[in-house]
Amino acid sequence: MCNNEAKLVYLNGFKNKHMKYSTGLQNIEFYAFHGVYPEEQIIGGRFIVDITITTYLPHGKLITQLDEALNYELIYSILKTEMLQPQLLLETVAQRIIKQITSEFQSAIYADIKIRKPRAGGLLPNGEAVVYMQWSTDDK
Repeated sequence: MCNNEAKLVYLNGFKNKHMKYSTGLQNIEFYAFHGVYPEEQIIGGRFIVDITITTYLPHGKLITQLDEALNYELIYSILKTEMLQPQLLLETVAQRIIKQITSEFQSAIYADIKIRKPRAGGLLPNGEAVVYMQWSTDDK
């Protein structure tokens, strides 16, 4: 069996079955100026972002081109743009990121984001504040 025949057999095994596909970025660090306290808006702080986007693959579709993929370079660009726009609340930042992600990746069926703020503007001597948000096309 030649290589192309092997691919066809493999892909035909997924006929009439759903396959989900996810791409994510983990532990992406930004220095930004989010926070409700004036010091946070002036001095800024470290933020760490994790994000995952999920979509369905068309039946039997093999991803072979970048424009068919959930491009993580574009995902990073969206994160960077939104993280560098100062907001009072991390919830606002997370919502804005998800809005941009789902606008750019219209095939997305699920997205989740976690934004961590170590030491939370000096209020926490250790640990971190965390905002975790999920978006889904599911109505439930």
